[in-house]
Amino acid sequence: MSKRLGSIYRSGRSPDWLKFKNPAAPAVRRKAEEDWGKMKDRKHFAHRIDMWDDDGESVAEYLASVEDFDLAMSTFRAACLRWPGAAITIRQGARILEDSRKRRLA
Repeated sequence: MSKRLGSIYRSGRSPDWLKFKNPAAPAVRRKAEEDWGKMKDRKHFAHRIDMWDDDGESVAEYLASVEDFDLAMSTFRAACLRWPGAAITIRQGARILEDSRKRRLA
């Protein structure tokens, strides 16, 4: 809180008192982190990339969840390059969009 320049001091509420926020203050940074934390709590995304076990019956490792289709496809391709022999799928809900095993056979 600050007093307007040229005004006399009065205790309590007064139109002469000005409230400023310091962007470097810990409370402002804490608020920004809380807002960012709300974004990280999202659990359902449109696309999911999974790595499957050797027999292809169950998911061995969950790799990523992505909302944007283009970003999801880029993530899928990067995973295929990172683990070239692994069975990796990209799904939209229950629908499989691409399967790395079928890409190798084609």
